[in-house]
Amino acid sequence: MARHRFEGIRLEELKRLEGLKLWVSASLLSVLGLALLGYVVVGTVLPEDESRVAARSPGLLRPPTPPEPEPSPSRPAPSRSPSALPRPAGTTLFVSDLPFARAENGLGPVERDRGNGGRTAGDGATLTIKGMRYGRGLGVHADSNVQVVLGGRCDRFSATIGVDDRTPVTASGQGTRVVFLVLGDGAVLYRSPVLRRGDPARRVTVGLGTAQRLDLIVDDLGFPFGDRADWADARLSCDRAPAAG
Repeated sequence: MARHRFEGIRLEELKRLEGLKLWVSASLLSVLGLALLGYVVVGTVLPEDESRVAARSPGLLRPPTPPEPEPSPSRPAPSRSPSALPRPAGTTLFVSDLPFARAENGLGPVERDRGNGGRTAGDGATLTIKGMRYGRGLGVHADSNVQVVLGGRCDRFSATIGVDDRTPVTASGQGTRVVFLVLGDGAVLYRSPVLRRGDPARRVTVGLGTAQRLDLIVDDLGFPFGDRADWADARLSCDRAPAAG
């Protein structure tokens, strides 16, 4: 009787164990099913999420743009030789503003922008030729020589020349005869006729070419008697200022 009861209890336990196994198996299947379903769902949802993200932020999912290549350094323009460079516009320079390489004078110093006076610098009066006054120029006394270094940079010299009205007149009329000369590198480029006190002024324009030196000479022709002469309005046409010699 006891044996039959024990076998009944054992049979019940076996049934419970079998039911527990079935329940665990069903639970595992359920978990695997849910995992599989999640994988499928994730696989189908991601493209939609990516499209939404791309719509909201176009550049977020876009592949990075490759950097633009750096431009190669440009070559400098070839420099032109000095002979090919354009010359600047001509510059007009008054001779009285330039340094003198030589200033020889028959009486006192060569005067700048005034006539020759006596032995002291600055003691002359206004440059005057036959009543016409000039504010710029050189006042000299024959024999005289004024030299300016050009360095080949000036191509033209011009001046109004004549005997200054303050030249004294002697009883014999001598001492009023002079000749003006313009020299370039020692060569005579201009020679005036003999001029006397009271003669009208003469306008002189002389081409200088590539002369390195300019000499302005007044010759008294052997009669050194108060020969005051004027290089009125003396000027140079240059591409730049001459240098001192």
